[in-house]
Amino acid sequence: MDDTWAANLLLDKLGLFTAEVHQQVREEMIEQQQRELLELSTPVVKLWEGILALPLIGTLDSARTQTVMENLLQKIVETGCETAIIDITVPTVDTVTAQHLLKTGWALAEPSGSLTSSSSALKSESERE
Repeated sequence: MDDTWAANLLLDKLGLFTAEVHQQVREEMIEQQQRELLELSTPVVKLWEGILALPLIGTLDSARTQTVMENLLQKIVETGCETAIIDITVPTVDTVTAQHLLKTGWALAEPSGSLTSSSSALKSESERE
């Protein structure tokens, strides 16, 4: 009876270990897919010589904004483009995200350039700056 009990305990531990490893691998895969999807949802497109466009559609939160800006800055360095158009078509933008977009936009516009927006969220935030 002791051997049977020991075998059952061993099988239970192996089953639990297998389930935990499976769950961990699955969570890592989901996180990787989320990162990849985020990168795909933020394309930087070369329109003409020296001009990039970044269309932003859908929900725009702080994490996506950071990825978007990193991708844009990397593409600017790679291509040497002097103009970047950021088309923001989102229903709402939270304050932190709007401030991040504006700071990046102003940094890109320096030393000579312009920053314009038709988004009411960004306009109200830029008036505070």
